[in-house]
Amino acid sequence: MNFKYQWLILFTLLFNLQACAQMPANSSLQVSDEQQLRHLKTVLWSQAYRTNDTELLDRILHDSFQFVQNDGSLSNKRKEIEFLQTSEWKPRSFRYEIQRLEIYHERFAVVSGIGHVIASDGTPYHYTSSNHLIKEDGRWQAISSHVSGYTEQVSQK
Repeated sequence: MNFKYQWLILFTLLFNLQACAQMPANSSLQVSDEQQLRHLKTVLWSQAYRTNDTELLDRILHDSFQFVQNDGSLSNKRKEIEFLQTSEWKPRSFRYEIQRLEIYHERFAVVSGIGHVIASDGTPYHYTSSNHLIKEDGRWQAISSHVSGYTEQVSQK
């Protein structure tokens, strides 16, 4: 390869890298807030519980996180991380169906929907949850979660 050709390739590469570095923050290459929230709620949050990943849960939950459970009892970030360290949740299947996702002022979000679960013993159940998240330092974190309507599904025979 001749010397001029090598310089042309290098110049073109550097020009393209500089152009990419100067792309606006709202570039279509960036993942949207909605996409981030969908992934957090439908993939990451349940993954943290299924794999007992306390580091992941620590990143998802804000320090001020509060959880209102189906029975009305309260939990917080510290208690949820302790729960992961001592408990195991290994459902046969889990799917979260988002029914509402709204973002306010690019910093506050409401995500709610229905969790569909088949427990490790084969028992199907579902629950409804609503979650509130804030965006700080470019990262979404949950500040509250409320679960209700836990219902075991009776099979029809």
